[in-house]
Amino acid sequence: MVRTGTIVAAMAGAILLAGPGAGRAAGTDMLFSIGVMTGGDATQYCNFMTPADAAAFSFDDEATWRFVFVSDYPQPEGESEEKGPRARAVVNGRLQTFVFRGEKTDGAGMLVRRYRGLDDSDLRMVARLKPGTKGMESQNFEGRIVIRRGDWRAGVAVKGDCGV
Repeated sequence: MVRTGTIVAAMAGAILLAGPGAGRAAGTDMLFSIGVMTGGDATQYCNFMTPADAAAFSFDDEATWRFVFVSDYPQPEGESEEKGPRARAVVNGRLQTFVFRGEKTDGAGMLVRRYRGLDDSDLRMVARLKPGTKGMESQNFEGRIVIRRGDWRAGVAVKGDCGV
């Protein structure tokens, strides 16, 4: 069972939702946040956490499973516009599903993956990931994800891996 969560903080008498990655909409005081998915179901192909959560991660302790961004094996699913591997992230306290739209490697060697919201087509996510240690069946990455909807934008540093 995957649970979603955000950290609640009181600021200037108002309660604001803030996750590991939070930003403000241009010209407003309102937050747009990226939260965490906790608990069992680490069956995704790619699993990413904040660097602090990655340092505390223990596969044998589900209490340490605090994912910011996960994605399925890069094989197309669905039909037409919705065709593509799925990714998930918590945006403003709700688990959102994204559809893979493409990837490229930039001049700095960063893998740049782009996604569009499946149910909310105004949501966009970009994962900029630097490849790290490669194992027999996995690849480590670290980088940053940014999720946006119009002027709303939030980003968070991530560490994780892809593979079995």
